[in-house]
Amino acid sequence: MKTAKFLTLLAVSVSCFALGAQNKAAAAGGESQRSKMQERIQTQKGKAAERKEAVQEKRANHKERMEDHREKMQDRQDNVQAKREEHKEKMQARHEQAQEKREDHKEKVQERQENHQERVENFKEKREAHQQKRMSNKRSKVTE
Repeated sequence: MKTAKFLTLLAVSVSCFALGAQNKAAAAGGESQRSKMQERIQTQKGKAAERKEAVQEKRANHKERMEDHREKMQDRQDNVQAKREEHKEKMQARHEQAQEKREDHKEKVQERQENHQERVENFKEKREAHQQKRMSNKRSKVTE
């Protein structure tokens, strides 16, 4: 019976030893799991920081591009405004030039009409003088 108790005691001690080793392995596995979780958490924090940095960089790039675009559009608007002013001045000068031409033309036409009227009157006077001269010549011939 002593052998049986000894074997039982031996089996119990071996199982306790095995159980202790199992608990240590579980504890070590738990630590391993904990370290893996912490690694994962660190990785996630690192990835989150990278994403945040990428978003900030993207925003900065977008801001820069928008600023460049604003400047470009402002330059275009300024150029368009300058061209409008230039065109307005050009059209105003053309309008004034056309107005002067019309006035000059009116003056020339009026001058021509006055000259023509003078010539017509001179012609009429000469014709009347000629006719009177002819008539007086005829009368003088007839009286002779």
